Amino acid sequence: MGSNPTPRTRIKNNIKSTSKSTLVGSHYSKFSYSKTIDFTVIQDFRDFCSIDKQLSIGTVRHYVSAVMRLLSFTKKDHRNITVQDIRRYLSLYKNSWSYANQLKGLKLFFKEYLGKDLMDSFVFPPKQFNLNHYLPTKEHIRRFFDALDDLEDKALFLFFASSGLASAALRSKTLPKTGAR
Repeated sequence: MGSNPTPRTRIKNNIKSTSKSTLVGSHYSKFSYSKTIDFTVIQDFRDFCSIDKQLSIGTVRHYVSAVMRLLSFTKKDHRNITVQDIRRYLSLYKNSWSYANQLKGLKLFFKEYLGKDLMDSFVFPPKQFNLNHYLPTKEHIRRFFDALDDLEDKALFLFFASSGLASAALRSKTLPKTGAR
């Protein structure tokens, strides 16, 4: 391993940083209403998500971003947000998946982190599955598996296929070195 950290390593090492740009991106600090946002609460929420809830870095960023977007949209402090403010903000999201993604972050922030019941009336939209996607048959999967030459590739494929983990979660797992005893 070289001495130059990868971008992903730098992100992990900077998770405790309190700068606005590290929290949610530098573009938020350009707006005058960002002065009404309590960035210490945002940083603490970020720590709550990553440490207490053990969420991935991508999920933490997404949830922090959802809260920041709400606060930027309303131009209010988090203590002054109302159900009507949240409703107006969520009405911007027409796609049910986008709506649900925003709702996840906001529910975690208001209900679990702040302990407020503002989010109780909001429900997740029903999941819509697109069944038009091609699903491989067992025979297709067997032929793919048999086409793999490397034993390590076969092991990774079986682990991926049987673990039920999302691909990002699976990639974050550490595998032992080949040949190590």
